Amino acid sequence: MDKIIDSNSDVVRFVQEAELVQINLKSSIMECSIPAAAVDTQKVALHLDNEFQWIRSGEDEGIVCFFTVKIKGSANSEFDDIKQGDSIFALNATFVSAYKVSHMKYADAILDEFCTTTGSFQVHGYMREFIDSSMRRMGVPPFTLPVLKAAKLADPANKKIESRKKASPRTEV
Repeated sequence: MDKIIDSNSDVVRFVQEAELVQINLKSSIMECSIPAAAVDTQKVALHLDNEFQWIRSGEDEGIVCFFTVKIKGSANSEFDDIKQGDSIFALNATFVSAYKVSHMKYADAILDEFCTTTGSFQVHGYMREFIDSSMRRMGVPPFTLPVLKAAKLADPANKKIESRKKASPRTEV
């Protein structure tokens, strides 16, 4: 009979047992409503939102974590034909990380904790690079996703990962 795990020491056991199988970009959407050359970086406000979710895979042999980040650039003042608050560009990306876990069933709270800590840290570097290079390709102000802080990770109940919301010197958040 499988043991149900639900204590803090068992989170550590889960992390030790989980084997990262792969990290992939599942989907991305990039939109820019005005020509990139017309984007005045001084008149753009960036808004960042991110979240996660997970599902069990197979016969409780693994877990798949989904990490989504959404960045929206909007006008913080009027310029040309753009009104304050109008969307100028958007980038949405979802990364998937798959882990193999054998011979034990874990409580949902353990999986939440794993995704918000270990899972998010493993995906975060890939997400940072993708966002920065995608925004550069669109010709909009480059943005470096803030560094995750372990102490600042949100309560798993709200499925949001809190990151330090400090923009690179070239952007405004």
